[in-house]
Amino acid sequence: MRCRSLLPLALSICAGAVPAWAATIVSVTRIPRPDGAGSVATAHISGDGRYVSFARTSSPRVAYVYDRETKEVTPAAKSTSGGTPDGSTVVHQLSYDGRFLILESTASDLVEGISPSYLSAYVYDRQAETAVLASATDDGQPADGPVYHLQLADDGQAAVFSVKAPN
Repeated sequence: MRCRSLLPLALSICAGAVPAWAATIVSVTRIPRPDGAGSVATAHISGDGRYVSFARTSSPRVAYVYDRETKEVTPAAKSTSGGTPDGSTVVHQLSYDGRFLILESTASDLVEGISPSYLSAYVYDRQAETAVLASATDDGQPADGPVYHLQLADDGQAAVFSVKAPN
């Protein structure tokens, strides 16, 4: 078993057989802090173990993906203009290969013409750099309520979540 701490007191990755009752930190490496502030709020790892998503506690929350092979940290999602989304964004799960993410966000610039009033669910394709509003109503608009319990299929082609909304 080999474990690595990726951020101070916040995130550790273990490779190999890890007993459910124990984890041991053997070596320490650090992920560079892209925004320089805040601690880790959430962390998830892709099924193949290559990618780790995490969100900072800074305001607004910004989500990142760390590539364990290249050691690069990149924003988890980009706005339609190619920049950082204009609202809080938190990844809930990565597809097995890390290409797709299911995330919750208050950003109004992930999908053209969509401006949610609540936390909305999106499936983001990191390769195509595009997002789809998963928590859309029948007319394509955001649900009038927050999303909960977001999950993504291993291949990134299906998502489930709960939403508390009248529409």
